[in-house]
Amino acid sequence: MGEGSFRARALFLSPDGLCHTDKEVCGDPERAKDAPRPCPHSQDGRLPLLERLDEAGADAAPERGRPGDLVPTCCIQHFGSLGDWQGPGGPYPAALRDLRVFRCRKWFLLVVPGLRDDRAGEAGETP
Repeated sequence: MGEGSFRARALFLSPDGLCHTDKEVCGDPERAKDAPRPCPHSQDGRLPLLERLDEAGADAAPERGRPGDLVPTCCIQHFGSLGDWQGPGGPYPAALRDLRVFRCRKWFLLVVPGLRDDRAGEAGETP
């Protein structure tokens, strides 16, 4: 795939209502101008691929999800759907409302395109 066909693995939620791609945030979370460094929890500066939580993983860290849920390996917590989390009239696009909100190890909030909260065990199409 060429640079023009980049597809975000995650959208990071900024307090001002903007969304930033995983390439922007995971590629250099400190936004260093002179020596950019990818997040140590990333895969080559991208959000790690999703993993399916097994029974032991869900028991050990229930804040990540239930058995069978898909979760980015770097995420430590989920908050339900973006619509429920932000409440009515929140700043983020309506097309993202059904997506599951996560907190990563760097404490950023994010959604994974195609991963709806009501279908946490299946990755669907990007909104």
